[in-house]
Amino acid sequence: MMTPTTRPAKALIVEDDPLSQLILKLLLERRGARVELANSGERVLELGASVCEFDLVFMDVCMDGIDGFETTRRLLRLPGCAETPVIGMSAKVFAEDRRRALASGMQTLLAKPVEPDQVERVLRDFAP
Repeated sequence: MMTPTTRPAKALIVEDDPLSQLILKLLLERRGARVELANSGERVLELGASVCEFDLVFMDVCMDGIDGFETTRRLLRLPGCAETPVIGMSAKVFAEDRRRALASGMQTLLAKPVEPDQVERVLRDFAP
């Protein structure tokens, strides 16, 4: 949640499902975040180091083409991006999925559909 002395968090949502994009976008905007969308891992990598300007990246792990795990690994290797918090999202959040998320460099793995309390916690823990 924003206070008078903080700036809005800038978040990138990487999600190939339009409805999931919309739901998360609304949840973030209601909490004061500025949000941009990308619908694939390939699009994120096309953006290159400009992705590092985001305070948070919400990454769907199961996308066509380059999946969220590989996109995260490549993103975090870009100059200036190593400290960018990547928050994974998946309909599957079993122990193996969580292990893969952490191994790829994600900070955590959220269950989809993402709930308002999860968004609050992520903003509190990872946003400026």
